[in-house]
Amino acid sequence: MGWIGIEYEETLVSLAAGSLVLPYVFLSPLAGKWAVTFKKIHVVRIAKAAKIPVMILASAGFLFHNIWLVMFSILLMGIQSSLFSPSKYGLIRDIGGTEHISYGTGNMEMVSLPGMILGTIMASFFALTVPAWGLSVLFLIIAAGGLICSLFLKAVETPPEENRETVHPFSCSREVLWASQHYLLYFLSIFGSRIRNNGF
Repeated sequence: MGWIGIEYEETLVSLAAGSLVLPYVFLSPLAGKWAVTFKKIHVVRIAKAAKIPVMILASAGFLFHNIWLVMFSILLMGIQSSLFSPSKYGLIRDIGGTEHISYGTGNMEMVSLPGMILGTIMASFFALTVPAWGLSVLFLIIAAGGLICSLFLKAVETPPEENRETVHPFSCSREVLWASQHYLLYFLSIFGSRIRNNGF
C-alpha cells in the first residue's frame, strides 16, 4: 500500500486474491491428470523446486518496490500451488495407506488453516518491521526449507497410469458440473463452507 497509495487498496487486494485463485479454476484438471500419470512425489518435488525462482522474483519486486513484479510472483505462486495440490493430497494415501486417508487429510487441514492465519499475521508484522532484503532472505529460507523437506518424503505409490480425461478447463468444468448432479448437496455443502471460511 505504501508503494502505490491507500486509495488502490481494494483493487490491489482483489488482484492479489484473483492471482492466487484463478489458476485453481483453469489448471486443476491438468493438475489432477498429473497426479495420475506421473509420480506424485516427483510432482511435489518439482513444484517445491519451482518455488525458489518464484521467490527470487518476488524478492526482486520487494527490493525494487515493483508492484507488478510482486503481483506476477503471486500469480506464479497460484499456478505452482494449483499444479501440485492434487499430488500433495494424493500422497496421503501413499504415505499412510488407505486406512489412514481420513486421518491424514484431517491432519493436513489442521496444519493448513493455522499456517494461513499465521502467515497473514506474520506478513502484517514483517512488512512494517523487516527491510526488503530481510524479507527476501525469509522468502528464500522458507522456499528452500520446503524443497529440502520434500526430498525426505517416502511413499509407496501406485504405478502411473494412462489417463485420457480432458484437461481443457471449460470442458472439464462442464463435465464436473454435470456429474455433480448426483452429489449436489455434498458439493453445495463444501462450496458453502469454503465461502464461510474465506469470507469471515
